Amino acid sequence: MFVGGTTADGEPMLMVTAENPDKIPGFDGEVEKARLERFHLECYRADHVLQFGVAPFEEVIAGDRPDFTVTAEGHKVRLDCAALADHHRRLGFRLMDHLRERLISGGGDRDFSGVAGCVLSVWFGEKLDDLPPKRWDGSIVEPLLDAIAACQVDHGAIARLNQEIAHRGFPEVLPPVIQTGKTPDESAGFVANALLGPTEGARFSTGLGFEVRLHLPEQVTYSGAKATLERIVSQHDQPQIEHLLLTAGGPDRTGMRFAGEEMIAGFLVEQPDLYVEVEHLQRVTLHLWFARRIVEVPVRTKSRSDERRA
Repeated sequence: MFVGGTTADGEPMLMVTAENPDKIPGFDGEVEKARLERFHLECYRADHVLQFGVAPFEEVIAGDRPDFTVTAEGHKVRLDCAALADHHRRLGFRLMDHLRERLISGGGDRDFSGVAGCVLSVWFGEKLDDLPPKRWDGSIVEPLLDAIAACQVDHGAIARLNQEIAHRGFPEVLPPVIQTGKTPDESAGFVANALLGPTEGARFSTGLGFEVRLHLPEQVTYSGAKATLERIVSQHDQPQIEHLLLTAGGPDRTGMRFAGEEMIAGFLVEQPDLYVEVEHLQRVTLHLWFARRIVEVPVRTKSRSDERRA
């Protein structure tokens, strides 16, 4: 879930409240970097045809730096591919995957009936914004499993609510159908969200009768998002590169895609004063992968910007 608004100072911002990365079919294990870049390039070419009716280039020659040399309208163009990615959040979800595996293997004989059919949004740290523990740190596993086993959601109230929804629709005020829990040292905790509707036969990745997801809320300001964009552009602003293609929301090397990255890209391109300063690049293109949307980011050469300031 994503909520837009402004900060107290009036700056545009986007609040990432809940994110659940999804797996793209067709990825078997981890693909090579060059293979993923070619996949992103060809997705861009296909979506360009859909959006504009023509292909952006014809011949493609793979390289190193730049990643590709493409032929566009008879001209050779040196093109690099990159992801508009938040590697801090990506790391958090990877660590959560490892922790989920340890929770599954450590479930033991605990009774988790109190959270059956629930989705547990797990948080870490005093401000709920810490990452899960490193993969070799298992100190949180037993305390967290104990807290989950101790949680008791009111399944009777949920059943009555489901009946009311089936007969009368959603009520104006929902009764409490969530519970919370945390470890004794309060370094981690969770919100148990009960699934409304039938849960018989529902499959959960944990195999324990409930689902576990990372809760990592984040406020993204326009200046912060633009700084990330500028940092990535700067890394590729080199004499041998003319065109930078940035994929937002596309799969990583394991096939996982993060919707938040595409939402942030969409948030950026909606700002009226968006541009990037460059020395060598001639074009910067944003490809919103799931939306199949292509946007050109205005570029200004640093020398011209310096002249304007003078």
